[in-house]
Amino acid sequence: MPAWHDSLRLIDSTSLPCAASRETVKRSGLAGHAGYGYCRSHSRFFWGFRLYQVTTAGASLSPGAWPTQNSGNKR
Repeated sequence: MPAWHDSLRLIDSTSLPCAASRETVKRSGLAGHAGYGYCRSHSRFFWGFRLYQVTTAGASLSPGAWPTQNSGNKR
């Protein structure tokens, strides 16, 4: 059972790239949802989502995928 009252939350994320070229980005059905982001561990930009997991010390609370911060920007 999740411990909602715990004050300690741990957050981790990973990039979830959806396209590798501008042509694919333009044709993708995710064009209105995904966005550009930067992956520090791979030192590169990507177009797609970021997968987050929020946990407490005792249980997993809520995994989910959200667009990157600048999802409204198109390059």
